[in-house]
Amino acid sequence: MAQKIRVLPRLAFISGALLLMVSGVYLASIQSWRAEKMSDLIEGSQLAILPSGCVEYVRRGDGPVVLVFHDAGGGYDEGAHVGGFLESEGFEVISPSRPGYLRTPLSMGATPTEQAEAAVALLDRLEIPHVAVLGQGFGGTVACEFARLFPNRTTALVLVSAVTAPLKAEPLISSTDLAAMRFSRRPLASALGKTYDFTTTGTAEEKEVWVKSILSDASQSEYFQGLIECLTPPSPRLQGFHNDLLQISSLSPTFLKDIHTPTLIVHGQKDKIVPFSQAEMAASVFTRPLFLPLPDTGHIAFLGNVGRGAQARITEFFKNHHAATSPTSK
Repeated sequence: MAQKIRVLPRLAFISGALLLMVSGVYLASIQSWRAEKMSDLIEGSQLAILPSGCVEYVRRGDGPVVLVFHDAGGGYDEGAHVGGFLESEGFEVISPSRPGYLRTPLSMGATPTEQAEAAVALLDRLEIPHVAVLGQGFGGTVACEFARLFPNRTTALVLVSAVTAPLKAEPLISSTDLAAMRFSRRPLASALGKTYDFTTTGTAEEKEVWVKSILSDASQSEYFQGLIECLTPPSPRLQGFHNDLLQISSLSPTFLKDIHTPTLIVHGQKDKIVPFSQAEMAASVFTRPLFLPLPDTGHIAFLGNVGRGAQARITEFFKNHHAATSPTSK
């Protein structure tokens, strides 16, 4: 009996040591993963040093300029990913990290008004006189404010799954780097299923059809995987994410009445994060907007059977309303 008692502390010590070793390996794995992601993010963007601070951004493509404001939880990478289809259609995409995301400090602007002003300061530095604007999700609020404040510099406005009224929601973002790393390594079918549950209202049968349609389309699968990458790591995005939640909880939709820029509203009828009713309300307030409801579509508007059609409509809209002027230099 005494021998068993002496063995127990040894077993506890060994178990504790093994636990510490496993935890250390796990922590090292997370740190290595985060460091690699941050290195890629820094290498992929530029910093504009402005009088009030710095704004991180990326420029891709050639042609008339489209300024993209990313959704909550994203950054310049997500905006560039969402607007990437425009590059092959003869547009240049400029995607800044909104304040609080990645390398753009929150001091550059907490409110939608301040974020729109930071964006126009970036355009001034880049000597770009006017742009078309695309706002996705929570970035739609800033896109609307940009069009309202700077109508002479905004040729067209597209809102995709956009927040245009007060909202309490939890956008698609993992709260920790560990959770994000685990999610990014899930089998594709499993990740799609979890994403559907979070972003889309629908039955189990509708979910199965949606997942299968994306798995059977290589370009759609690639788009989804790229989008997940654009939400990781979450830690350098959390300050902007929490600020977004604070700002949209008290948002007033009345400012939409002051926007007279040609506008296209694109919104999924099964959006679980930003209710379709917000798009209907916005369509009733804007001055004769074009309204494209997307049936059987959730918050990620470009995923699913109608995704390409939505991109084609946006491209057509920009070509019809955006003056064919591009900056002379990069």
